[in-house]
Amino acid sequence: MEEKKVLINETATVAYLAGSGGMAFTPAAKAETPIQKRPRGNNDIAYWDTNNDYPQNVRDKCEKNSIIPATISWMVNQLCAGGVSYGFIDGYKEGIEKFEPIEIAEIEEFKDANDLSLYFEEAFSDIKWFSHIWPELITNRKRDKIVRLCIQEASFCRYSKQNESTGKKDFTYLDANWPAGTKETWDKVINVDPYDDPLSFIKDGTTAKRFFYPLSYSSPGRVYYQQPPWHSIMLSNWFDVANAVPEFKKYLMQNQMSIKYLVFVPEDWWTWKYPDFGTRPAEKRREIMDAELKKFDALLSGAINAGKTLMMTFKTDEFNKTYAKWEVKVLEDKTMSGAYIEDSQEASSHILYSLNMDPTLKGAGPGKNQGSAGSGSDKRVATNIWIINNKLYQDKVLKPLELITRYNEWKSEKGKRIVWRFNNYLIASLDKGTETKKTPQKEPADPNNPPE
Repeated sequence: MEEKKVLINETATVAYLAGSGGMAFTPAAKAETPIQKRPRGNNDIAYWDTNNDYPQNVRDKCEKNSIIPATISWMVNQLCAGGVSYGFIDGYKEGIEKFEPIEIAEIEEFKDANDLSLYFEEAFSDIKWFSHIWPELITNRKRDKIVRLCIQEASFCRYSKQNESTGKKDFTYLDANWPAGTKETWDKVINVDPYDDPLSFIKDGTTAKRFFYPLSYSSPGRVYYQQPPWHSIMLSNWFDVANAVPEFKKYLMQNQMSIKYLVFVPEDWWTWKYPDFGTRPAEKRREIMDAELKKFDALLSGAINAGKTLMMTFKTDEFNKTYAKWEVKVLEDKTMSGAYIEDSQEASSHILYSLNMDPTLKGAGPGKNQGSAGSGSDKRVATNIWIINNKLYQDKVLKPLELITRYNEWKSEKGKRIVWRFNNYLIASLDKGTETKKTPQKEPADPNNPPE
């Protein structure tokens, strides 16, 4: 029998199998991650901030803010709104992929067994809150299929310290009790490295049946836990201003005296109406003044007195000399006149800016002029731009499904590779004949003109 030779090039990157005529490609070297020598943490766990409670602190701080949770909820709803489709790419037209949705029984069974809407909701929530997601993949007993996809809450996950030989974070510690997790409460789960051929790792690099496929949106200089850009607002004074203004206004409303009228009464009026007024004890004089004030207050206050005419007589003599008369002065209520509204509006603008949220998309905002709701065209353009700018987040959340598709060897009838796409609603202009365009294909460059 002829010997089957294996010919390898000088750089050991290509191998030719003489017997079968096949070729194998191998990387010249593996990508390496720099090792952080002294990460914070005890034992094998890398702490998420000094006290290992960073996600919990973010949550507690933002619960007191009226903008951040609602805005992130809006983002999650927008990213999930259209659901997903799977299919294959049937060529391109003018640079835009022609996506052909299909239906395969095995994939439909997988979708029935795994509520993907819950996965997407929790994944987008975590990646927007913390720039991290921990999708969990589970195989069947034979390990020839991945049959489960779920996601664990980011605030419950902590990385193991880097492997000193590879730089990888080999495990995730799952515990709902962080920062007080212990060996008795945590669950140690193996990680799949997204950068190092995850498909081969699951097939040949381990015998585990349960994995985390951790993904993140990167930020500079961080080895373990990334930080969303908007978290910087919590370190700024604007965050404190936004939270302090409603507290201060509440204090004013509860404690500040609200005076609407100031009544000036000539001193000699009292002696005219009450001749012995000046000789009465001070306590009796106060009783008389309180009684007169109540009569006057009853005249000026209340809806039932609206429209009443107030008549006053003042004294003159035969030489037309005018004597002092009663005067009623209406006071402006500074508490209710919009004090600190400008500060509130400016702080709100900074928070929305940090979240990369166009205020047009949130409608009228807090403030004296109630912000700017924007025109219909403003909202259309802002919505389409926002969807385009967030496609990276959608692609990242779909990565586990792409890996499952390859591992389970799902293919279309035409043998083409199956891909997953979110169905995004792009808002069309009125002259397009329809208000929205649901499209799973690549978004157009011009957000005003979705593809037909």
